[in-house]
Amino acid sequence: MTKRKRISRIVNGMLLGICILSAVAALLLGGETVKEGWEYDSLAKAAEGQTADGIDWSMLRSRNQDIAAWLRVEGTAIDLPVVHVRETPRTSI
Repeated sequence: MTKRKRISRIVNGMLLGICILSAVAALLLGGETVKEGWEYDSLAKAAEGQTADGIDWSMLRSRNQDIAAWLRVEGTAIDLPVVHVRETPRTSI
C-alpha cells in the first residue's frame, strides 16, 4: 500500500468518525428538544385554570417559583412559561 493510500484511508476513517459523532450528537440533542416539548405541554395542560387569563398561577409557582409570565401567541405553537432568574435580575429566559 502506498503512502498516499494510507493517508487517504486515515483521513476517510477520521471523517467517518466525525460523521458518526455528529449523528449521535444530533440524536441526543433532538431527544432533549422533544423531552422539553413534552414537559412544556404537560405544564401547559396543568396550568389551565379557571382564572380570567386561563392560567393557574398558584399551581405554576408551586412547581417553579421563578415563573414570571406565560407567553402565548395565537395561531402558533408558542404557548409556554417565561421564567425570571433571580440571581441575575436583568436576565429572563
